[in-house]
Parts: sequence; C-alpha cells; structure tokens
Amino acid sequence: MIGVLAGSVCCGFGFWQLDRADEKTRLAEDIKRQSSLPAMSLIGESKLEKFRKVESSGRYLLNETFYLDNMIHDRRPGYHVISLLDIEDGIELVLVNRGWVAGLPDRSALPDVDTPDGTVFLEGTLVSPRVRPFFMGNAEPQTEKLRLYIDIEKISQHVNRPVLPYIVQMTNDSGDGLVRVWPAFDAKVSMHQGYALQWFAFTFFGYFMAVYSCFKKKRPKLGGI
Repeated sequence: MIGVLAGSVCCGFGFWQLDRADEKTRLAEDIKRQSSLPAMSLIGESKLEKFRKVESSGRYLLNETFYLDNMIHDRRPGYHVISLLDIEDGIELVLVNRGWVAGLPDRSALPDVDTPDGTVFLEGTLVSPRVRPFFMGNAEPQTEKLRLYIDIEKISQHVNRPVLPYIVQMTNDSGDGLVRVWPAFDAKVSMHQGYALQWFAFTFFGYFMAVYSCFKKKRPKLGGI
C-alpha cells in the first residue's frame, strides 16, 4: 500500500515537471516571436505585451531614481538603476531599468549615478518587475533609494501618476557608463525533463515494491520438537 501511494505521488511530480517543460517551451517561443516584431511606441498603446521591443522619448523625473539591490554581473555584486520616465505626449510614466552598476566597498553608501536632464530617446524591451517575496510582508519601505523589489502600485501612489505595468529594460547606449548586458532567457527544458525522468524512475520502483510485497511468499515457521 505504501509503495502504491509513494509511486502515485512520484508519478504526479513527474507529470508536473513535464508540464513545466511545456510551459517553458511556450514561453521561449513567445519571447522569440515578440522579439522578432518591430518596436512599438509607448504612446497611446492600449495593449502592451511582455517581451515586446519598444521605443519612446521623454524626460526622467530627476528625484525618482532608485537602486535595485542584489544584482550580479560578471560575478560582481551591484545594483540595477531604475528611473521613472515621463513619456513625451503621454499621460503615463514608465519605469526604466537603465542598467547595472557595481556596488561600493562600503555597503552603507550607494554609487553616484547621474540621471540625464532633458529629453532622452529610449529603446528597450518590456519585462515584468521583480515583485515582493511572500515572506517579506510589507517590511520594506517603498520610498527609499535602495530597494529589494518593485511595487508599481505604490510607486504610482507616491508620484500620484499612472505608471505602466511593465519595466523597460533599456538597450540603447546613452553614455551613462551603466552595463546593459541582459542575459538571454534560458528555458532549461532539458532540466525539467531530466527531473521528470527521475520521478518516473521512483514511480516504477514504488510500484515494483508494492507488487513484490503482494506476491512475496512468507517462509513457514519451523516448529521445535
């Protein structure tokens, strides 16, 4: 009975890993499809799609730049510099990930990064923001320059302006010295398929032990004289 139960649980995990592999495959195909489309404007677009290339112009809000912590590049710790862009001829703002900057030896201080004053041209890709982990609760203040996650709703309330639900991962060079080497998406389909194979092997072993225990002949006890 235990073998059947264990085998059934392992079988469920195996099919779950196959579902994850299919999900990652579809995601990779969606990224490839979106990246092949021409760049769309952020002005007046009612339907923005994740991974779509975009272009726009506008002015950064000079006092609304913050640093996203725990970002690694070339095995070095640092930050992503996030600025709010006031889209030209638009009513909304958009968060722009301008790139990576190395951290300072003194973790209590932040690197000095200039925010351009004046109209800038932007090219990039729409991505989802890093959201708050469930175990953090509301412990992190959303008005500090250093942040661990991005809460677009709270940022919108803070500036009293609508903010688009995606972040633009900037790709064009603006001469600010920030590193814009964005890692390619790795679906890791083979990893999920390998995990599925392991779970199905455990399933076979569990069912085998269940069948073996049912048909195993008990040796008769030898009575003494």
